[in-house]
Amino acid sequence: MPRKPKYTREELIDAAVELTRESGFASVTARSLGKRLGTAPATVFTHFNSLDEIRQAAVEAARKRYDEFVARGLQMNPPFKGFAIQYIRFSVEEPELFRLLFMTISQPLSMENFISPTLDDELIQGTIPDTFGLDYKESAWLCHNMWIYTHGLAVMCVSSACSFTEKEISELLGM
Repeated sequence: MPRKPKYTREELIDAAVELTRESGFASVTARSLGKRLGTAPATVFTHFNSLDEIRQAAVEAARKRYDEFVARGLQMNPPFKGFAIQYIRFSVEEPELFRLLFMTISQPLSMENFISPTLDDELIQGTIPDTFGLDYKESAWLCHNMWIYTHGLAVMCVSSACSFTEKEISELLGM
């Protein structure tokens, strides 16, 4: 009978996320996970069939962390600006998770395919018409262009090209 692992599936995912935070996503290997969990590298496959599955679970956990930031932003007024502030804050507070989610692309994407997974149209773009009195087409234009601007600010922060205070970010975003 196989031995019961010393850690849970969630602890393994948490270890993968912590390794990503500390050293980037490339550092998530069976060896590094085994070392982090105090076990042999092969045992990390007790809960997963492959390293790719472990990494995918880590990406999903990073996405949940990002979603927490988005939810806080949507509670701000106006919600669209709150989202932008929290997107930039995520890049500052979780730089390696930001790189993983928004700066690692396996293949070139169209602008629409790059933006759409980032912006939940129902939650974010849906706040624009009431806030700014715009129709759907104008709202979509504003949403996409503001996201490009916001992403640029976030990349500047995560790459240490610039450092902004929250007040400066708010002023840069206007509204």
